[in-house]
Amino acid sequence: MPKNYGPGGGFDGNPVRYFGSSSRGYAQNILDSSTVQNAPLGAMREFLDGSQFRYALAAGAISAGQVCATDVLTASNAGPGLVPTDNSCTAAAVGATQVIVTAGALASVAADTFAGAKLITEDDAGEGYAYPIISNTAADSNAVTLSLDPAFPIKVALTTATDVAIIQNPCFEVVPATAATDCICVGVAPTAVSDNEYFWMQTKGNSNVLCDGTPTFGDNLTLSDGETGAVQLKDAETEQLVGTALQTGASGAQVGIRLNLGW
Repeated sequence: MPKNYGPGGGFDGNPVRYFGSSSRGYAQNILDSSTVQNAPLGAMREFLDGSQFRYALAAGAISAGQVCATDVLTASNAGPGLVPTDNSCTAAAVGATQVIVTAGALASVAADTFAGAKLITEDDAGEGYAYPIISNTAADSNAVTLSLDPAFPIKVALTTATDVAIIQNPCFEVVPATAATDCICVGVAPTAVSDNEYFWMQTKGNSNVLCDGTPTFGDNLTLSDGETGAVQLKDAETEQLVGTALQTGASGAQVGIRLNLGW
């Protein structure tokens, strides 16, 4: 399945924000899902009332009004990204725009799985940089060649001792958010979505979301502890704020919310 992020690793050559009910070249309606990609992943649409949407790809069925999170990243799952891995890249000189990464977790990676992600130099030579990835080759004996955005070439040379990680674009392979599993909520589905479908995920502004409990107007809402894709009254300072209740909610129903997941 194509994962087009546009030229420049996610920049499509137009202004970032699109105001109004139709945007430049983005034919897909906010309330539609599609098996055909109609915009770069991560593309933004913003309306005059402050509602903001990001174009995303689902990695499972999502119900309308459910909170979404990027699929979980584990040591054995190279789809969402790659956890910090020691001594896993070949040398790359200053100015290089390709890096070869070798790790067992990459053995089954398909071409362009990491398009739109970022390569992080986590430790040792060249530590401290994040490089946007625009494409990658399919794995060959656990080796994957990453092509970097030409505007972000290698700043400090990498060696075989360099430790790296790959963090995926937050709009790639999103799923209904589950407490204790999905720590970073990235948006709310404004429509029902099936696995491997593209959709506009709302990240900011007035909306509705599945409710767990009975919050009241002005309450801070976080991901539910027990209901997948739902929000509840914030009960711990460590929880990510999803938004603020705009009305009294009923458990198992939808509640009005001022979303605060824009980025």
